Amino acid sequence: MPIRDLLFARHNLRDNEFTVFSQLHAALFPKEREPDAIVYLTADADVLMKRIAKRGRSFEHKITRKYIESVSNMFHKHFLACEGKTVLVVNTNDYNIVEDSGSVVDIFEQLLHTRSELQYYTPPVK
Repeated sequence: MPIRDLLFARHNLRDNEFTVFSQLHAALFPKEREPDAIVYLTADADVLMKRIAKRGRSFEHKITRKYIESVSNMFHKHFLACEGKTVLVVNTNDYNIVEDSGSVVDIFEQLLHTRSELQYYTPPVK
């Protein structure tokens, strides 16, 4: 998802680095198609930190709660400001799409019924 890459770059790179990155991004994705809808999966920082720890990836050991919170805030601000686009915000605190393949079908069904520009969905706890 190219927009995700731009958001992470803006969040993590210095201005001059971001300028180079965004120029490369524009060359690689010159005519990025706008999505019909956006599914924004969100979870509390504690949940995200537990999921990162559970994965056990060595390169993720240095990720701090402060960084997770800043990335979450960045995505939250961006997706909530998407005027005129359908955005389904899914609370995944008790809902793990990696471990529960049926959850993807559930999200898709919710998306089909999303009528407003911004809709929140908290799946039922199983």
